[in-house]
Amino acid sequence: ENQAIIKPYRIFPPKDFKKWAVICEHIIRHYNEGWAEGYRYGITYWEIWNEPDNDIGVYNQMWRGTPEQYYELYDITAKHLKACFGESIKVGGYACTSFGGFRYVPERYGLDIPPRQKTDRYESAMWKLAFFENFWAYIREHNSPIDFFSWHCYSDVKTAVLFAQVLETVKHKYGYDGLETHLNEWNNAHERQLNGTSYASAGAAAMMCAMQNGPTDVLNYYDSRITASNYCGLFNPMTNQPVSTYYALAAFGELYVLGQQAQCDVEEEDVYAVAATNGEKKALLLTNYTELEKLLVTGLDDTFTVYLIDQTHHMEKTDLQAAALKLDAYQTVLIKNY
Repeated sequence: ENQAIIKPYRIFPPKDFKKWAVICEHIIRHYNEGWAEGYRYGITYWEIWNEPDNDIGVYNQMWRGTPEQYYELYDITAKHLKACFGESIKVGGYACTSFGGFRYVPERYGLDIPPRQKTDRYESAMWKLAFFENFWAYIREHNSPIDFFSWHCYSDVKTAVLFAQVLETVKHKYGYDGLETHLNEWNNAHERQLNGTSYASAGAAAMMCAMQNGPTDVLNYYDSRITASNYCGLFNPMTNQPVSTYYALAAFGELYVLGQQAQCDVEEEDVYAVAATNGEKKALLLTNYTELEKLLVTGLDDTFTVYLIDQTHHMEKTDLQAAALKLDAYQTVLIKNY
C-alpha cells in the first residue's frame, strides 16, 4: 500500500513529531525492556524512517513530507531516544535510496571519472543528492545524535564502491569521520531470471569482498525470504532449497568465523578476494566476476582444498589445485586448509 499508484496510508509526516518520538520510545521499551508484555531482545540499531528520499513529491513511495520535515523528525526523535536510552542503543538513518547524482558532478566529490550525460532521471537524481547533502548539513547545525548512517544500493559492484567512497568524502566534509555506515539493502542480481545463477552468486561474493576491503561497516543482503520476488535471491521459491547465492554468503561466513582478515592482493581485473585466518585455519574466498575464463595463480600449497560455487555446484569439494586454478565465467571458490 505504499506504492505511488495505490492510495498510501503510512508515508505522511506525523502530525506531532514529539508524540511520534515517544511512541518510538515505547516500541523500543516493548522489545528491549519487556514493557507491555514485551521482550528483552537487546536490539541495538534503530533506524528512523525508511527511504524518505525515495522520489520527488507524489512519486515518493515512502515519505510525502518535505525533506526539511524529515530532517526535523529525525532530529526530534534521535534526541528523545538518546535521552531515554543513552549508549544502550544506536540511532541513525535514513535508509538513503541513492545519492547517485554525484555521477553528474563527480569533480565535486574528488572523483576522476567522466560526468554522466543528463537523462530523464537527472532531476530526480540531483534532488536525492541535495536531500543527502542537506541532511548532513542539518544534523551538523542542530547537533542531532547519529550513531550510524544507512544507505541502499542495487547497482553493480564498482558503482557501489564509488557510492561508499563518496559517502566517506561527505562524512569528512561535515565532520563525521569514523561514523558507522551500513549498506543495509543491497542486491546486484535482482531479476527473477537471475535467481540461482552463477552470475548472482559471483556478484554477491564480489560485493562482499569489495565492501570488506572498503570503509563500509555493515552489509545486509536484501533479502532472504522464500518467495517469488525479484529481490529474494537465496532460495528457490518452488522447492525451498538454497541456491548458489546462499552458498556465496555461507562461504563468506566461514571467513567471518575465523575472525581475522589476512592480507590478500588481487592483480586481475574483476576478480575479487578476501582471506581470513584464526592462526591455524586459513581460508580464501575468490570470485571471477566476468564473462571470461580466468587462470588464477594463488601460490597456495596442497594442504588447501577448493570448494566450487556456481549454478550447479553449491560449495562442492573439487579436485582443483589451489596453487593455480582455472575459473569459468562467474565462478566462485572457497579455498581452505581444514
